[in-house]
Amino acid sequence: MRLEQPWSPQWLFEAGHHVVDTGGAVLGANDVATTAGAIKWQPPVRLPRVDDNVNVGSNADSQNRRLAGEVALAALWRRAATANSIGVHGKTDIRPPKTLQGNTRGARFKNALLYSFRLGLPSDWIIEGELPLEKIYGLHLRRDVGARSSDIVVFDERKRLVAVISSKWTWRSDRGTEAAQMVPLRRYRPDVPYVLVTSEVPRLRNIADESAEDRIYCVCPEWAAAVVTLRELGDPRVGPIKFSTLSALLTEGERLIEVLQLRDVTNLIDDLRTSGRLG
Repeated sequence: MRLEQPWSPQWLFEAGHHVVDTGGAVLGANDVATTAGAIKWQPPVRLPRVDDNVNVGSNADSQNRRLAGEVALAALWRRAATANSIGVHGKTDIRPPKTLQGNTRGARFKNALLYSFRLGLPSDWIIEGELPLEKIYGLHLRRDVGARSSDIVVFDERKRLVAVISSKWTWRSDRGTEAAQMVPLRRYRPDVPYVLVTSEVPRLRNIADESAEDRIYCVCPEWAAAVVTLRELGDPRVGPIKFSTLSALLTEGERLIEVLQLRDVTNLIDDLRTSGRLG
């Protein structure tokens, strides 16, 4: 706490980073630099961007809370990636080859979900992306359905509609499109569950409180909850003391996920497999 930074260096050490001082010496968590000057983290710490819009005029505490969350998320991601042999064969930059922007990141997110569902669900199930709602039985020939499409739909081996899935990279405040899509679905096919899958981080509580979908699934919800936990601290400098390790931070994230009743996207495949098997 000598520098009063809002994040713990231990998070980065646990993720496999190390520190090099100006003399070239590699330092551990409790080592003293051999020479004066700035240190460098190796591999370089690449912070994720989890906010659509960053208020550059925000106060120091707000900026520190955001920084702490970004460092924690970067550490959690790298620790999980290296534990699964991702990016460890001489390649330290494990980001996508191109920056994901605009609609591209949403399309890639949806395609990743389609790939996962087709891989994890039975081979005789049908998983479609961007299926016009008017193609679904019960919604056909309805005047108020129009040209709307679903992000992802899942049919079982009997071609029963198991679920309609909304795929959202972030959960934006403008929910008009989703609301308009849900009206005919609720009206004509109330038997079909409508679920949301998202990689949202800062608005995690909003999802739990305001989403109209039947169930919500998040990408790595414990990680997102850990970020939210750090952002909600009254004093961001408390973070490194209260959550000195990634394990301590994840424990708090798991507690918050239980309170918000959010599920991991990996649970969705199991839920699709086991739900509604009779009738």
